[in-house]
Amino acid sequence: MIENNPNNIKAQDLAEMKNVIKQKYGGLTLYFQSYEHVIKTFVSNCEIKGLLSDIQSIKETRENSFATKTLGQITKDFINNVLICQTSANSMEDDDLPDDLDQPHIHIVYKLELSPEYYKSFTTELAELVNLRNELVHCFLKKYPLSSKEDCQLAVIYLDDCYQRFDRHIHQFRQLLESFSDVGDLSAFINTPVIHDYFFHGILPNGEGVQWERSTIVALLKDAETKLNQEEWTSLQCAIEYIKKHRADHSPKRYGCNSWRHVLHESKQFEIRKEPTNGHQSRIWYRSHTK
Repeated sequence: MIENNPNNIKAQDLAEMKNVIKQKYGGLTLYFQSYEHVIKTFVSNCEIKGLLSDIQSIKETRENSFATKTLGQITKDFINNVLICQTSANSMEDDDLPDDLDQPHIHIVYKLELSPEYYKSFTTELAELVNLRNELVHCFLKKYPLSSKEDCQLAVIYLDDCYQRFDRHIHQFRQLLESFSDVGDLSAFINTPVIHDYFFHGILPNGEGVQWERSTIVALLKDAETKLNQEEWTSLQCAIEYIKKHRADHSPKRYGCNSWRHVLHESKQFEIRKEPTNGHQSRIWYRSHTK
């Protein structure tokens, strides 16, 4: 008979906790990288100036100039080049016309004008987010060496708090963009695919995944659930028909999934139940996880 070794059990528990921390840390790092990519897209597209025939190369040059900047650097560029406080709105310099007007020139500038109070709170929030990212990357193991169960427990609490702070900022950013979404040309800029998908639908750029808890497709499944559930469970097929009728632009493929069942599994936001039928496929029911 083999007896359990308490020391081995403790070591196994510690290893499992470390795996949880690795997943949380990796996911949070990915979110910050995606956020950095979106902000770079925002800044690189906030101003286009030059010969109309050279616009594409000008855009590529601007994108390349911001590509290697850190989150701290690109955030400062965002504050200086995109945001504008109402008190300084009238201090914008007039555009200098080029000496040679034989060829058509173009100069487009996008700005988000904020009240003094909101400008102060939002820029402070941006600075705090950069500090949070730097602390996470440079100081995490120093603060939480993960050498004991207590270290790991504190690390999990810290990472969960980081997720909440990050989500609050994204929510605030999303509200800011929504307030400008109907302002002429600025609407087209905000609806740049990378920016719009990230802030409005939770889709990470470069195929890096989805922030499921704030994704539109999960919200649609939950909306269908509130209207179609039968004794707490909702037919997936009925939900699919409902969503296709109201928001056909949000399909599993858009979120990197090959089916609606895949969405349910990947999002980890729902419980799933299979019900046998007379046919070859089972009927799928789902419900939101209870908190």
